[in-house]
Amino acid sequence: MKAAAAPAKAQHAPERRPFRWEAVTAISTLLLALTTFGALLYTARQIKDFREAERVHNEAERVHQLVEQRRWFDSSGFIKVRKKLAGKRLDKHSKTVLPLNAAAAPGELYEIMNYFEELGLLEEKGYLDAQDIWDELSYWAFNIYYDAKPAIDHDRQDDPSFFLHFEKLVGKLQQIEKQRTGRENQPTGPELLEFYQYENSLTAR
Repeated sequence: MKAAAAPAKAQHAPERRPFRWEAVTAISTLLLALTTFGALLYTARQIKDFREAERVHNEAERVHQLVEQRRWFDSSGFIKVRKKLAGKRLDKHSKTVLPLNAAAAPGELYEIMNYFEELGLLEEKGYLDAQDIWDELSYWAFNIYYDAKPAIDHDRQDDPSFFLHFEKLVGKLQQIEKQRTGRENQPTGPELLEFYQYENSLTAR
């Protein structure tokens, strides 16, 4: 008689590990952080591109404004004004600069100062760059301002803001002048004579 077979060993079900929500949360947080970081990088790049485009646009606008201002300064009508002023500031032989009557300066001097007053205002508002003005027009700005200074001081007795934008502009141009040449430019006798002789030689186109 055969012995009864030994009963098979009972097989236990594998132990189930608990679901780790912490891991899911950590992964989700990491993905969110990466997505947010990517979005920030993209936004930063967009802002940088926008600012660069804005800078280029503003620079182009300033150059355009400078070209227009220089075109007006060299226009036939304004050259006539400049030449007429030179004729009034020089003696009949064009050998000396006449003393300026501060209380009755030539009207043409005021026309040119008004031009530089507008330049000063445009520079303050950001439509022009002081460096560009120095490159193109500082020669005239310095000579006109220092020749007209007695008239400016006289008229400021009634109006302290008289040609204030022009004065501020000259101050900025002097800073650039000193950086570029090592000294300020304050034309007097011989320099003013040479300046007005040149202006008197102009021919309106």
